Amino acid sequence: MAITLLLLSSGSACGVSESARGGSALVRASEAGAKLDSDLMNGGGTDDTVVLQRVLDRAKGGRGLHLIVDGPALVSGLDIYSNSTIECVGGGGLYLKDRSGRAIVRNGHRSKGEVIDRWISIRNCFLNGNGDGQPILGPPLSTFRAAQEPDGTFMSGLQFFGVHRLFVENVTLWNVRSFGIGVANAKFIQVRNVTVDIGAPPFPEGEGLKAAQAWIKRYAGNRDGLNFAGPIQYLTIDGILLRTWDDGLSFHTDIATAKENVLGPYLGAGPITDVTVNNVVLAGASHGVRLESSSERMDRIVISNISGTARERMAVVSPMFFRQNGNFGAIIFSDVTVDLIHSYPRSELYERIFRDISPEAIAATKQWHSSPEFDVGEEVDLPFFSLNGRIESLQIRHVSTKGTAGRPLIRVGKNALIESLNVDLSVYDPQSLAMPMKLMGRVKRLTFSLEWDGKVAIWNEGGSIEQLRWGRREFE
Repeated sequence: MAITLLLLSSGSACGVSESARGGSALVRASEAGAKLDSDLMNGGGTDDTVVLQRVLDRAKGGRGLHLIVDGPALVSGLDIYSNSTIECVGGGGLYLKDRSGRAIVRNGHRSKGEVIDRWISIRNCFLNGNGDGQPILGPPLSTFRAAQEPDGTFMSGLQFFGVHRLFVENVTLWNVRSFGIGVANAKFIQVRNVTVDIGAPPFPEGEGLKAAQAWIKRYAGNRDGLNFAGPIQYLTIDGILLRTWDDGLSFHTDIATAKENVLGPYLGAGPITDVTVNNVVLAGASHGVRLESSSERMDRIVISNISGTARERMAVVSPMFFRQNGNFGAIIFSDVTVDLIHSYPRSELYERIFRDISPEAIAATKQWHSSPEFDVGEEVDLPFFSLNGRIESLQIRHVSTKGTAGRPLIRVGKNALIESLNVDLSVYDPQSLAMPMKLMGRVKRLTFSLEWDGKVAIWNEGGSIEQLRWGRREFE
């Protein structure tokens, strides 16, 4: 277990002595021949990929390897293997070379089946994905253009498909396309003190619709923060700051079963269970947290201590456009202090993107939106919490936010069947503009505690509640 001590140590770069690790090699990039003359914000310098990859390849046979990146390195992408650590010191980090078209760091044996790579750690690094310098492709059936590898895999800063015992700590991912971190087919994962920032200038608040559209066309798209695709089990996240445009934190059990397989060949489908997320800051993310299940199980998910601002939706729990009805077990959101900030209607905000994409993408989008399984209101209502599909137990506790005219705080979609829903909501709304709950689907048991001075708490638009325990006022 000596390697465990190394991965979790927080002292000097060397941590535990190499002799204690049973002969693992500790290598400094500068001593291995890397020039380390790049600039972590602007790139340039000598390409150190070959030198650094030669070091990481020493772990192919199973021997432990600890690479110290002691300066800024220009790379075209690195592969890491079992029993390996990449640690940055002294201003060290990695800058992705123009047109690399792949992840900055990924595991060497990507797989949606057998797991080969184990005990991998990334620590204390600044990773610049140079998003503007990467090729921007399809996907052909998506409204948004994204950066993809040649086989269709969405690019990411850190990419781990088929890993057990993964540790990411004190890492900043800057200007990455498409995802800051992409993980699938993984167990025993720890993510601590991680920042994902798309590196764009501030959104042009108050400058009008044309300025907002220009910003969206230039900087938006599928630029998630942390993206997890099933199967995933035993995941702990503690301390993340997300300035993203699409989802800040997303979990998908079935995304790869869609006919277009938009995330590439290494993603399958599987359950996501036993997840704890704590201390999340949303810095104007377009969407905060997305939980998406079609038929595979999503269960025992606890997400707590969320603060900041979100532009379109704070949280989504839904099967989205899949034909199955969702398979959610027990989900808890607690201690949420997030405000929705101004967003133009999506039909207006994305008008310039729709105008420029392919006819095939437009046709596919219209087909999704017109299918009976898809609840288009999830997208256009822009609620605080968007709920849909079959959910056994959902708790939304200790939530404080501001009311926003015309945008539901809790939207129970038309395809929702929720066995038990417990909501504890406090709304600052001096003008009584809020819509605390928009009810379109079915809730069997609702416990609703609401601190709010408005009149109509539940706007019923064809939904039903079998049992209501009211903590504030009568159902209207």
